[in-house]
Amino acid sequence: MDAPENFDGIDSQISRSSTQPQDESGTANPEVEQAVEEMFEAVGMAKEAILEGKWSSILGADASGRYPALIMGHLMKRVYKEKGINQPKQFFYAGGQQMEKREELLMEYFQKIKPELGDRALIVTESIHSGKELHDTLRMFRKLGIAADVLSINSDLYVNLHKHAISENQDYREQGYKSTFSFYEGEVDLEREYPEVNFYLAKGNLYGDAVGKGSRAQGTGIKGRYDKTKATSELNPDRSTEEINALRSDARTVADKLYAQVFAPNPQT
Repeated sequence: MDAPENFDGIDSQISRSSTQPQDESGTANPEVEQAVEEMFEAVGMAKEAILEGKWSSILGADASGRYPALIMGHLMKRVYKEKGINQPKQFFYAGGQQMEKREELLMEYFQKIKPELGDRALIVTESIHSGKELHDTLRMFRKLGIAADVLSINSDLYVNLHKHAISENQDYREQGYKSTFSFYEGEVDLEREYPEVNFYLAKGNLYGDAVGKGSRAQGTGIKGRYDKTKATSELNPDRSTEEINALRSDARTVADKLYAQVFAPNPQT
C-alpha cells in the first residue's frame, strides 16, 4: 500500500511565490480566477471552523477531490500558522464508485493513519451526487471511531434532492436526475444518517468549462484507483512532472487569493 502523501511533503515541491500565474499573453490565468470564484462559498462556510482550528487533518477524496483538498490544505496551513495552531496533516484516499469492494483495504488504511488524523478530520470532496461514496466513507470512520466533517464544493444536486425535491417535487427528481440515480444506485440522506458530522455543502462548479476539467478533475496528475489493489491513488504516467507541479502551484495561488478575500484583516468584498 502506498504511504500517505503528507502535506509537508507536497508543500516542499510547490513554489512559494504567491504571484498569480499568467497565460502566454501575460494576462491573468482564467483557470485560477474561476477556481477562486467557485470555491469562495465553500471556504466562507468553513471560515469560523478554520479560525478555531477545528480540524487537525484534511482528507482528499481522489481523484477529483485532490485539487480542492490541496487548496484547502494550503489555506488552512496559512491560517493555522498565523494563529499558532499546529499544522494540519494531509492525506488522500481512493474514493469513487464501488467503495464497498475496497472496504477491507480502506479500513486498514484509515486505521493506519488514524493516529495522525488528530481530534477531527475534514473530508474534502469535489462534489456530492447521491451521497453513496461519502456514506461508505463515513460508515468506515464511524466503525473506527474517527471524527470528521465534510466539505463539498459542488453539492447542488444532492441539496436539491434532499432539501426539497424528494419531499416537495417528485417530478423534479424523476425528470431531472433519473439517469444520475441509475448510475449511482440510489441516494443517501447523509445529514440524517450521520448527525455527528458537520456538512458544508456549497454550490460551486470547480471543474466547469473555464477551469480545464481534463487536468484538474484528474487530481493534479493523479490517476484514480477504482479497484482492490490500493487505498490511495497513483501518479498518472501520462502527466509530466512539470504539469503536475504547475497544477500544484496553481492550488497554492488559489489558496492565497481565497485567503485575501476571506481571511485577510480587511477582506475584499
